[in-house]
Amino acid sequence: SPTETKPNNPFILALAGAFNPWFDDITLTEALDLALQRRTDLQVICTGGGVKDFYEAGFNRFRDWAKRWPNRVTIHGWLPHGELQSILSTAHAGLSIDVGGSEPELGSRTRLLLFAHMGITPVSTVTCLLAEQMSAAGALIPLTKGNPTSIADSICELQPDPEMAVRAKNFIQEQFSIERVMAPLCDWVNAPNRTRSNATPEAIIAAELATHRDTLAQIYASPTWQVLDRIRAFSGSAKDRFRDRSK
Repeated sequence: SPTETKPNNPFILALAGAFNPWFDDITLTEALDLALQRRTDLQVICTGGGVKDFYEAGFNRFRDWAKRWPNRVTIHGWLPHGELQSILSTAHAGLSIDVGGSEPELGSRTRLLLFAHMGITPVSTVTCLLAEQMSAAGALIPLTKGNPTSIADSICELQPDPEMAVRAKNFIQEQFSIERVMAPLCDWVNAPNRTRSNATPEAIIAAELATHRDTLAQIYASPTWQVLDRIRAFSGSAKDRFRDRSK
């Protein structure tokens, strides 16, 4: 990634990866519209796209939007790894914007790992655990989710930040190296053992039933239940008296 912008040279913002349902293309294009109007040196490059037979609507919207900025937005699409590196290496920052919901929260943004690996400053909403960890480590510029104006402000303030790019790269190398990630599996392979349960299935079921019995016993002993029980008893006796009189 370039460490500075020379006079009359553009600041390049990169998009990479799939336009999944949890990628907020609508907020993205609204924010970029504002930023491109305000910042004349801003250029956007996009590697990646839709996912065939799964979800392509988001990328199709983005591609239609990009036609408004033919000289400022370049869509390269899905690229072989070697070409991808060549294109992304020109970028100063890499952008990722999530929608709300369980999918982006429980999943992870591997495009942030790609940006960090390539020495590109990651700029992202903080939704998944990875983004939270990178933001806390000062290895990511956080964005406000769902707020195009705030995101545009952040984009307009971006400058080459080689120190953050180095922090991001060092962070992922330390936290997500093959050796560290695979260490628990390697430990198990070296000393494999079966998962042991402290109780038989029958005992587990019996314990669950006992819990439910205890809960019901507490309900039956409650003052509310006792009042309801008296009402039920009175209602039953009243019905009996009515039947006796109608004979």
